Amino acid sequence: MARPRVFVLGLLSLALLIGGLHLAAADAPDVTKLIDQLGSMKFADREAAAKALDELGAPALDALRKAAKGEDAEARRRAADLVTKIERRLETARYLAAKTVRIDCKAKPLADVVADLAKQSGYDVRIDGDARKLAARSVTLDTGATTFWQALDQLCQKADVVDAMEPYADPRLIKQGLPATGPISILLRAAPRSATPTSFAGAVRIRTAKMGSAHLADGVVSLALEVALEPRVVLEKPISLRVGKARDDQGQTLAPIESSEPQPNQGEVFNRNGMPAYVGPSPGVTVRLAQFKSGDKPAKSLVELNGFVTLQVRSAPEALVTIDDILKAEGKNAEGKNGGKLTVVGVSKEANGQVRVQVEVEAPPGEEQPVRVGRRIRVIPAPPVMPIAPIQPVPPIAPLPVPFPQMQVQIQGGRAAGNVVFIGGNDQNTFQLTDAKGNKFALVGTGSNMRIMNNVVSVTQTLVFAPQANMGEAAALEYVGTRLVNLEVPFTLKDVPLP
Repeated sequence: MARPRVFVLGLLSLALLIGGLHLAAADAPDVTKLIDQLGSMKFADREAAAKALDELGAPALDALRKAAKGEDAEARRRAADLVTKIERRLETARYLAAKTVRIDCKAKPLADVVADLAKQSGYDVRIDGDARKLAARSVTLDTGATTFWQALDQLCQKADVVDAMEPYADPRLIKQGLPATGPISILLRAAPRSATPTSFAGAVRIRTAKMGSAHLADGVVSLALEVALEPRVVLEKPISLRVGKARDDQGQTLAPIESSEPQPNQGEVFNRNGMPAYVGPSPGVTVRLAQFKSGDKPAKSLVELNGFVTLQVRSAPEALVTIDDILKAEGKNAEGKNGGKLTVVGVSKEANGQVRVQVEVEAPPGEEQPVRVGRRIRVIPAPPVMPIAPIQPVPPIAPLPVPFPQMQVQIQGGRAAGNVVFIGGNDQNTFQLTDAKGNKFALVGTGSNMRIMNNVVSVTQTLVFAPQANMGEAAALEYVGTRLVNLEVPFTLKDVPLP
């Protein structure tokens, strides 16, 4: 029964690193008193109150949000900073929550074990290469309830295989140099298994990469780290790697330095059949370089290396902007928490009960504009020199329930930011009209006009919604989409070989 205990301890460590533990109710400080203390005349008292509220975390959020609108300027500033800090930490914890699985088998064929892991996780895990030879391998293993990455790591050790993550690439789109994203596959291949320093942080796995480490000029050591995310987490791009502590086997603490080496390419662009192919977002794996000054004494390994990797991921679809009392909202607008704006240009209720809404949507800066008009439109940064082949129609994934008019696209204000790419598909979840009880109206028609001016995307859409049986009056219009989220992921590696 040791493994479940290790799993629980691992989750506790992760919670301490990224979110802190909530204090027991009996020991919880007086939140109101601490809020008042944020505006104290004494700096030490203000700092102590901020520290206590930060450690308290989520239970203090409501009071902090109220204090952020209070009269005292100092308390207002500190409360707002704490709200942002705690919300970001909680969001990181939410994204880093790992899929929990258990491998429990005795003398079971590897193929059956892999199939069961795929079923439990919902991920495409399969054997690659000589499947017949690998499938016959027998596995006896009980991981206990643990994270997906830890279960996979134990399985690889037992079966003497290694894993690799690869995205599915649609050949129809690759031929045109267009985005060819698809489900990410985790492939198991026969290969000699060597001990690899690895750190698990929920849905993220960080380990030393195959390219290893190297001595550079002036006593600089460069270490490559592979960062992998569970397939459910969409990696948009890596942002930074920060080394906290590096201690070698000679007891020397090595000073981290900012990398002057170019970071390895994520592989968004590679060559297929002589044409540039965009395969993005990233397939869930990136390599970052950590660099530091070597010590005076020669060392063979790092006893400990810790730090943080900052990653930008794309959220699951959520309500970005909501306009209440929609039937009386003509001329009103609302801004999203992370930027972007939704303006109601016009709204009317037809004699047949249908609701017609015309809205103007401005996407948040740097965000993909999630327009849905039977086809999804993305603005994709184009290669600076390589020409793109003419776009050919892509068969839709599913037939559309109603005919949709053609979208008009205007690009103004200098050079276009990229290629406007139409990708077949049926996704009507960008806008949702609901009654007071949250029941959804059916979207039965839409038309759009998109304008790109100085790289700012704005879209005017006309939406027609029909009520379902026993529904109330239209109450709220939600603009649903994805957004970019920055996650700071902790890691600790032990016994890392040095060159």
